[in-house]
Amino acid sequence: MKKMRKGAALALALLSVCAVSACGQTQITVSFVQEGQETVVKTLTKGETLSDIPAPKQAEGYTVTWDREDFSALNNSITVTAVVTPNTYVINYEIDEAANGCEGLLAVRYGEDFTLAKPTLDGFVFAGWKLQGTDIFVENGKYTWTENLTLTAVWDVDNDNEYTYFY
Repeated sequence: MKKMRKGAALALALLSVCAVSACGQTQITVSFVQEGQETVVKTLTKGETLSDIPAPKQAEGYTVTWDREDFSALNNSITVTAVVTPNTYVINYEIDEAANGCEGLLAVRYGEDFTLAKPTLDGFVFAGWKLQGTDIFVENGKYTWTENLTLTAVWDVDNDNEYTYFY
């Protein structure tokens, strides 16, 4: 009877130790790092799949993702870093078909420099580009809109051009 008590006590002690240490399973961490944000740390047991993935904080004009997408059967602690990619937008030129020097579309990345086309049209001087439906002129520079744009060509009559008329 004494032996059974000792055996039962030993088994109970081992069971307690096993429960405290998760039966020898190692705890690992997944750290989510994004510039300007607090690091988020998730703890799980080695071999588990992390399903509670925090969303990276988005930034206007950019797409923000994690540098890793697969969080299944993790065996080691890891650091996951946010990747910030500027969005690409399109500038559509609305222009007279007779004009030259304009390709129709311009792909631009948010926050990057862009140069608009400078078309020509016989008998006119190109005055610039207006944002379609507005009186806002758009000039070369950094792209800060968060949408595609349509620009309309503005023309002035070329008064310096001499014309000879035949009757």
